[in-house]
Amino acid sequence: MNKKNFRLIGILIAVLLLGSLLLGYCSLLSTDDTQNTDITEDTYMTTKAFNTTIKVTEDNSYIITEDISVVFDTSRHGIYRYIPQKGFISEVNDSGKLTQIPYYAKFKDVTSSHELYDESENGNRVFRFGEEDVTVKGAQEYTFSYHVIPVDRK
Repeated sequence: MNKKNFRLIGILIAVLLLGSLLLGYCSLLSTDDTQNTDITEDTYMTTKAFNTTIKVTEDNSYIITEDISVVFDTSRHGIYRYIPQKGFISEVNDSGKLTQIPYYAKFKDVTSSHELYDESENGNRVFRFGEEDVTVKGAQEYTFSYHVIPVDRK
């Protein structure tokens, strides 16, 4: 594997870790009609487990499976999962200079154990799990997978 491939793998892992950390602070689908676009902690749920499996394929793309276990203290419609699909990663090059490396990712073959709505928002791929007219309470498991293809340019 060459240096460029290692860099791409490192960038993807950094993006996935950042996205995973944001899950704990993501807004859940609320039971009211207001739409909150800010990322905030929802004190009415607890993330019990967050497991991610990443398979690197021959073409340096990634097949990712996520298993998320949550407990809702009050009735909710489901969860949002924000995954960065474009942005910049900082890297120190061989001369010690800090450089910004753009990254872009295409998503395909998205599957889920729950009803899933898929959209893009502010450089993120947003997966919304749950249904508008159905609420859930207590322990819930969300399993989904997707194929990420890093691209050199938009």
